[in-house]
Formats: sequence, structure tokens, C-alpha cells
Amino acid sequence: MRVVVLALIIALVPNVIGQTSIKDSSSKDSLLVFEATVLRIGRRVPASGRAAWYRLAKYRINRICRGEYQGTEIIVDHLSLTASELDGVKVGDRVCVVVNKSDTIAAEHYAKAIREYGEGVRIVYFGGQVISMKTSACECE
Repeated sequence: MRVVVLALIIALVPNVIGQTSIKDSSSKDSLLVFEATVLRIGRRVPASGRAAWYRLAKYRINRICRGEYQGTEIIVDHLSLTASELDGVKVGDRVCVVVNKSDTIAAEHYAKAIREYGEGVRIVYFGGQVISMKTSACECE
């Protein structure tokens, strides 16, 4: 099952691991890359297995590097493969985030003070890589 979940994440998020440059990443309409400040991080969730677990995070967008987004804040659903994807990321950190947006929602995920029950979700942003800007820059075009 973990192999299926891993294959899903690879299909959803372009492989930019190990890169700080997003200039060579695949360009799809669903790709969104942005510099942001972490506002909130949801509670830690188990690693996905038989069920897919998502850890929510809320960001204030400082600059869009690729794609389009209207608004100053964004909620991202980070798929938990190892349960440690957001370890080391703290509220107030400046980060570069790579996500894919989708209007197909299999299930809505909630976290207190991030996305409350009943808010309704029209577009979901599935999180991939989160790069700390302490160690590298988010290269915008």
C-alpha cells in the first residue's frame, strides 16, 4: 500500500527533490511554487499506509514563483508518507513550497485553526516539497 501512496505522490508532485531551482521543473497548469511564511502547522499525523493521512499547514504567501494564486494565505494538505515530512518546520519560518492544485477532492481534511469543519473546499493544494529558506533560496523566475 505504501508503494501505491508513493506512486501517487510522485504523480502529483514533480520531482524537485535535491533542487533549489524550480526553473527546470515540469510546467503544468496545476503546479504552484511560492515563497511563504509559515502561519500554522497541524498536529502530527501517522504515516500513510492503508489510509492516506494529511498534515495541514497554513502559509502567508510572500511571492509566487510559478503558477497563479489569488489571495495572501493558502492552506496546503501535505501527504504524510513518513510522518516526518514537516519536521523542523516551525511557525514563522520562511519557506519555499511546491504544490499541485486540484479541484477533484476525494476527502476533506481538517485541523483546528487551519481548516474548520464546514468551511467547504473548492480547490485543494497538495503539498510536496517544503524548503527552508535558511538553507537555500526559492529561485523565482
